[in-house]
Amino acid sequence: MKRKIKIVRIITRLNIGGPSIHVSFLTKGLDSNKFESLLVAGQISPHEGDMRYFCDAIGINPIMISSLRREISLLEDIKCLFRLLKILKKEKPDIVHTHTSKAGAIGRIAVFIHNLIRRKKIISVHTFHGHTFSGYFSRITSLLFIWTERLLAKITDKLIAISKSQSEELIRKYHVAKANKIETIKLGFDLEPFAENNHQKADFRRRLGVDDQTILIAIIGRLVAIKNHKMFIDAARLFLRQDPKIHAKFLVIGDGELRYELMEYCQYYKLSNDVLFCGWQRDLANVYAELDILALTSINEGTPVSIVEAMASSVPVISTDAGGVRDLLGPPRTNIITNGFKVCQRGLLCKQNNAKEFAKGLKFLLTNSTISEEISNEAQVFARQSYRKERLFQEMGSLYMGLLQGMQPERRRGWILTDSYITAKPRIRVLQLYKDYYPPVIGGVEGHINLLANGLKEKGIDVEVLVSNTRARFERKDINGIVVTKVPQLGRLASAPLNPTFPLYLRRMARNFDVLHFHYPNPTGEISSIFAQLNNNVVVTYHSDIVRQARLEKLISPFLHEFLEKSNAIVAGSHNYVRSSKVLSQFKNKCKVIPYGIDLERFALNSKTAEEVVNLRKIYGRSILLFIGRFRYYKGLHVLIEAMNRIEGKLWLIGAGPLEKSLYRQVVLRNLEDKVHFLGELADQKVVSHLHACDVFVLPSVLRSEAFGIVQLEAMACGKPVVCTELSTGTSFVNQHGKTGLVVPPNDVDALACAINHLLENPEISKEYGREGRKRVEKYFSKERMVEDIIDVYQNILS
Repeated sequence: MKRKIKIVRIITRLNIGGPSIHVSFLTKGLDSNKFESLLVAGQISPHEGDMRYFCDAIGINPIMISSLRREISLLEDIKCLFRLLKILKKEKPDIVHTHTSKAGAIGRIAVFIHNLIRRKKIISVHTFHGHTFSGYFSRITSLLFIWTERLLAKITDKLIAISKSQSEELIRKYHVAKANKIETIKLGFDLEPFAENNHQKADFRRRLGVDDQTILIAIIGRLVAIKNHKMFIDAARLFLRQDPKIHAKFLVIGDGELRYELMEYCQYYKLSNDVLFCGWQRDLANVYAELDILALTSINEGTPVSIVEAMASSVPVISTDAGGVRDLLGPPRTNIITNGFKVCQRGLLCKQNNAKEFAKGLKFLLTNSTISEEISNEAQVFARQSYRKERLFQEMGSLYMGLLQGMQPERRRGWILTDSYITAKPRIRVLQLYKDYYPPVIGGVEGHINLLANGLKEKGIDVEVLVSNTRARFERKDINGIVVTKVPQLGRLASAPLNPTFPLYLRRMARNFDVLHFHYPNPTGEISSIFAQLNNNVVVTYHSDIVRQARLEKLISPFLHEFLEKSNAIVAGSHNYVRSSKVLSQFKNKCKVIPYGIDLERFALNSKTAEEVVNLRKIYGRSILLFIGRFRYYKGLHVLIEAMNRIEGKLWLIGAGPLEKSLYRQVVLRNLEDKVHFLGELADQKVVSHLHACDVFVLPSVLRSEAFGIVQLEAMACGKPVVCTELSTGTSFVNQHGKTGLVVPPNDVDALACAINHLLENPEISKEYGREGRKRVEKYFSKERMVEDIIDVYQNILS
């Protein structure tokens, strides 16, 4: 008879907080037909809230060990170790999964000793819900804990981080373990009660003795130093000082060792009537339903549960930049400029220990209701999609099964392995390589890599990016959730970065990835891969032939040919380019055509964009042409400017580049200052507004360096007709002549002017081309389709 897989889960204590909820859900929620789970917990401290009621509510009866405590005590810790060894001997688990620092240390040591004595392999897994490496202890003590975790990692089969930021800290900053030992699995919760109470008013205000007009701003969590409640109180004082007439109450929900000290702090600043200490609240769904803002001032965090719950309740969030918070709040919104704090996609992010900035952020949320509502709505969708308990059960079950499959066949015999978990494939690790990355460098390839990296991440692929820096300095940054490593650069020769150390960084990083995805042409990267003598699977996206640097191409062509020869797969944007490229024609058997994709949601017409379109039309009138891109030699802008003498309309040029001065001189020389407008590099939202406001989009490129023209897709997504040139590349594959726009010969001023005038003089034809263009983008050029096709390429070469 087949037996279930037994898991013993150990946590230091079941105090109120995210880890207790997490382990309770995991103990109860894993498929009971496949898994048998046992929860072991220690003793809570006197000032902490007890969360065993939650276990009782969902039907869990944990084993309680009185000697397992948060505080370090040699005698009690030894007692706890022997008690755990007895439990392991009795229960004979297949997996021991520890949670939080103290249980993680003693639990993993117990597993190590048991395996050594019994000569039987129990798999050891540990989850970092946070860490004590900064903000808790002195520098020497913190170093001691870091070294302890490094040693414990060596006897652990798998480490789990609960956010991407935490994973990066463990790998890159504290060097606890290598990337192949750490898995990122986000927390999971039952968020339905919070969403259901979103628009209900419960009796929480009545119990507080405040009316419906009073603003409620709350911080929820243990009253301990790491949560930095004094900053919250300082921010309350500054906020109330800004406008003494405002009716607001600041709620401290929770309890802990600093309760009385914080109450005295409030008394000192005469805030006792403004800051209310509410203790622990069991019915938090009703509490969130009453809040106007949820605040967090922590110095160090894993994934704060209060933020996830507030998001699910559509309550705006403001937080300090601590641990996994930035993963929750998302990247900053570039179209909103503030003084100090950042307005992110799903909340406001502030610097630590800056109460003045925090108070300004509170005022911003209360005085900008439209932005606050947008943030809250987006946050609610994100929380409910990303932190569902069902996702947690699936991912954790898949992890356990993957670990068990790696054991000896005789050890696996009898387990129930033929289930849905087994079908889950291990996470693929991919390193993207190019010269630059967006942001900050604006360009078609750079933007494509950004879109692809984020799309792969959303599909569960572990992605990083390796590029050259724009200066002689090493940098490693998290850019909107993607880790980007920038290698020092000495300069550039014919657009190619000069990085003597690039092969060293590439060789070092390649060990942690299954696939290296190069974006060609970037001679520095391609030649470095040969010198680094890599054994990785290699995918190449072939963006363009080397056109202008013909001499350089002849010099390095043997290296590039060897590089392409050794690659596993070559991705091209169109069949046109594969047929017309002399280089790709030599590797047709490796080529896979995957058209570039765009994020269609980014180009949707909303109320704000519509308002900006109206304003632009008032200023510039009708018959507006638009070009977007770098002002480079192959873009043909000199031809377009020359054509403007024969066109009754105005031209917007969005972008910048090395030819900007010469193009401006051409405009002045031709007396076109009233018709040609240089708008510079605009924020993403402004670009979308100008796309919707224009009448015709023009891409007048003159050389094969324009391999595809992704910007055409963006114009078509906004329902605009396109005029492009025939280069035997992807330009005319994207824009189909007579269907979505018009295609003309390159370097032909007359043909370009004639095509543009035809569309401006025939608005019905232009509208029809625009409608067909939108349909074509939706059908063939979505981000989702591109990402799925790229993942298929990865999986095919890995299998």
